[in-house]
Amino acid sequence: ETTHANVHRGVDHLSQEATDAFESVRGKVARFIAAASEREIIFTKGTTESINLVASSYGEANIKEGDVIAVTRMEHHANFVPWQQLAKRKKARFEIIGLTPDLRLDPKEIDRVLALKPKILAISLLSNVTGVVNPIASLATRFKMVGSTIVVDAAQGIAHGEVTIDRLGPVDFLAFSSH
Repeated sequence: ETTHANVHRGVDHLSQEATDAFESVRGKVARFIAAASEREIIFTKGTTESINLVASSYGEANIKEGDVIAVTRMEHHANFVPWQQLAKRKKARFEIIGLTPDLRLDPKEIDRVLALKPKILAISLLSNVTGVVNPIASLATRFKMVGSTIVVDAAQGIAHGEVTIDRLGPVDFLAFSSH
């Protein structure tokens, strides 16, 4: 409403004012999720773009033929398809953690996939369909023990409680949007 210039596009007063206002949000987000530094915060257009960015950069650089990428049956397509496509490109195994009849993660399925030592676990904090909240901290700890990188889709969960890095456990990537 009060700043009429593009962010990061000029050195004039209005452009600098807009850039400063935009960048101040990075610190607010870092404090909101209790990140160690605002340098850990990367802005994208939304959760889908964030997950695609992780899959196309980190995933491309670190997944090799035969590696395992794990997702859950409850994932939104934004946290399913990028990993499925990465597995296909890299000739990696794409494993899906199944659900119990009440639509929660099946402990036997978790153990089955954990035994495969996946390189990546992509999991939603909260299902956008059922509302199930996944035990991210305990899962992240267990999957870290076998060398997994943990990618959490918090698009739905960020608005439903205090979501802080220390409560989520050893996650590597946390994606959510402001809307």
